Amino acid sequence: MRTVLAKNNIIPENLPPEEDIQKLQRRVKADENKKVDHSKKNNLLL
Repeated sequence: MRTVLAKNNIIPENLPPEEDIQKLQRRVKADENKKVDHSKKNNLLL
């Protein structure tokens, strides 16, 4: 988990607890959307 956060320049020790949770929720949702968009693009190319 730490490596994923570090790749996205998120360091838990430097964030207040509520901001940490909110950023993680937004990051997970954005990553899920990117995966869906990417898979749609791949299907269109095939």
